[in-house]
Amino acid sequence: MASGENLRDAMRKFPTGVSIITVVKEDGAVASMTANSITSISLSPPLVLVCVGLSRNTLVYIEDSGKFAINILREGDERIARHFASEEKERVEQLPVEYEFNYRGTPKLKNGLSFIDCEVVGTHVYGDHVIFVGEVHAAHVEEGKPLVFFEGQYLGLEKDKR
Repeated sequence: MASGENLRDAMRKFPTGVSIITVVKEDGAVASMTANSITSISLSPPLVLVCVGLSRNTLVYIEDSGKFAINILREGDERIARHFASEEKERVEQLPVEYEFNYRGTPKLKNGLSFIDCEVVGTHVYGDHVIFVGEVHAAHVEEGKPLVFFEGQYLGLEKDKR
């Protein structure tokens, strides 16, 4: 069997978009974490999934609230991605990030490229992660280019000039 390091090295060759998963904590504060393990799994009904590590605080917040949002980051948002990639307790500084709330009270990153509001309809534990399946209640899209993660670096996309 391959090691976790082998898998990580192989997956570093697969460019992904970068998102911030947001959820409202029991005290009303917003919890956020960086994630690139997200995907659309069905259009009818509209379903997505997000993978959250067993050691992440966000796991408990999603379980408690039963909902979460996926906020796709735009090019230039590396600082936000890096900040929320670390555990809540390890964050040295407070990053001024603005949120607004949709009709269901789900936190939306104000400057995000897209927003997907989800209700948890399935939970599956595999290895060191939990897969949350979310039914999409709302989605919103803005113009712009995405932030991309490739070989451990945050990048933008260059448009082909042809």
